[in-house]
Amino acid sequence: MFLAAQDAEAIAETYDWDIDKRRYIALLRQYDLTRDPQPLAAFVPVQRLDDVENR
Repeated sequence: MFLAAQDAEAIAETYDWDIDKRRYIALLRQYDLTRDPQPLAAFVPVQRLDDVENR
């Protein structure tokens, strides 16, 4: 979904899902209560897709 929403002219980005899953779920719950996406967005790193493919 994230990839599909990006500008076709931009370098594609993807989420780095090698994260603390418990913290991620806690932040999802916090978002449900506050509707503030900033803590969740700051927690999940974004990487350029071409950097991921070149690993």
